Amino acid sequence: MKPSTVLTKAKKLIEKGWCKGPMAKNARGEAVGPRSKAACQWCSFGAILAVDYGVGRLGAEDYLSRACGRSFILFNESQPSKRPVLRAFDRAIALAKSEGK
Repeated sequence: MKPSTVLTKAKKLIEKGWCKGPMAKNARGEAVGPRSKAACQWCSFGAILAVDYGVGRLGAEDYLSRACGRSFILFNESQPSKRPVLRAFDRAIALAKSEGK
């Protein structure tokens, strides 16, 4: 899967629900695997893993870190809400598409 596609799909998951700490949470706020059917909130890393557990995620992670100006995982954990995270995904998607990825 192309990095821009991974990022677009991961962003949609974060729009549904975002979290910090665990990669994903269920409706009770408990940590679950990012690919669990019970997951309803994801951190940036968990959302990417939920979409693509393979090679496509590596490019997506690189673009997202570039868009954040640092580790996207640390960026996610330092944000007060999902808005800055979603903006970072938008920047990463634009960057990936500008490079044909």
